[in-house]
Amino acid sequence: MILMTSNPVPPLVVAAVVLRSRSEFQGLPHVTAAVSLFLDTSGAFSPLEACKLGSARLLDRIWHSSHDLVNDSDTSNSMERDPKWLRRFLHTDKHYQQYIFSEGLMDAVPRKNLELVQWLLSTFKGLTVSSEVVARACLAGSMETLQLLYANDSRVLGAGCGNHVEWGESTLSAAIQSRRSDVVWWLFRHIPDANYNLRAALWSAVQMGDVLMAEWLVLRGAEWPDLRGERVVAHEVAALGRVDVLQWLEERGQLDGVAGMVIKAAEKGRLDTVRWLIERTPSDDGSRLDATVLRYEVYLSIHGAAINGHLEVAKCLREFSKRSISSLRVNQLPMSISRVEDSLPQVGNAQTVCSTTMTKAALNGHLDVVKWLFEDNGRSSVRWASRHCTIFARSADIDGCERQKAKKRLF
Repeated sequence: MILMTSNPVPPLVVAAVVLRSRSEFQGLPHVTAAVSLFLDTSGAFSPLEACKLGSARLLDRIWHSSHDLVNDSDTSNSMERDPKWLRRFLHTDKHYQQYIFSEGLMDAVPRKNLELVQWLLSTFKGLTVSSEVVARACLAGSMETLQLLYANDSRVLGAGCGNHVEWGESTLSAAIQSRRSDVVWWLFRHIPDANYNLRAALWSAVQMGDVLMAEWLVLRGAEWPDLRGERVVAHEVAALGRVDVLQWLEERGQLDGVAGMVIKAAEKGRLDTVRWLIERTPSDDGSRLDATVLRYEVYLSIHGAAINGHLEVAKCLREFSKRSISSLRVNQLPMSISRVEDSLPQVGNAQTVCSTTMTKAALNGHLDVVKWLFEDNGRSSVRWASRHCTIFARSADIDGCERQKAKKRLF
């Protein structure tokens, strides 16, 4: 339901000020209205365009001027005569009202345009503020916007007043992602019974490295995210290099049996994380990733570290691999491959070191890595180097006689 008003379109300020200074126009308000109408270009804008411009004043003029279109019964060729013909429904069609209301809030909320948010909330009544709009306010960390939404919520004002605000779903997770713990506390204090997605909120807290928030959510009954889902929380944390968060997850049994963490940490160059993951002592009950699988995962991680230019990480992995991979029994390797490959859909650059490794490292301009790969793989790399010297030289941004120097350095 929309509150209707019969107020005429107010004259433009510039027209009112100029004509007010002319004595001959005193007492002739229709002249001011006519001049204002002539100068007014608000009719060239749609309500959505006004929202995108962030102008509550422009939107207000469109709102008032659209009254004249409500009773216009001549709809023939209306689209050809007036490309903004949809404005005739701004006061009468509930679905169009909801569309303008939602899209306007989606534009205004992330920009913290409180004037526009206030205009939309005070003009439109009986509509729904979606949880996505609330989530955007949380993500922007705008406490003022949330307070405006709360003050206009029908659950606060009473049935038939204000607008229905959807506070649940991903709003809590968005607040955590904005690193605004005060917003999280505010939501729980003012809307404690909202249908919050606590699992998503816990995932966000762990991803952001906010251990205190994660512990608080667990105490409130948040369930742990799926360890082997489409996105594995341990992979995200390892890629960020948050050893402290990994230790916290391990204490709560959330790293048990999770493969792929070394691969994710290696391709992001997280040396400390890689070392910590390697040095973890496998438990005897088999709950953690056993040593056999870890060895093979380390073996698969060298490629990702190398092609991304993380030489020290690649060296660390290679050193561990030399000590451990040769000790694998023949009957252990297929099982190790199977367990690690089960997690490969969620893991990035996981493959054995081969000619592709050196090619990608060269194309990415990592000269030091190419040299190390050549030395580490011995004379087996000579054929590759002779075939790909042009690629290597191009990646180092050299040509002509410098290319020959590069070739000599390789051999």
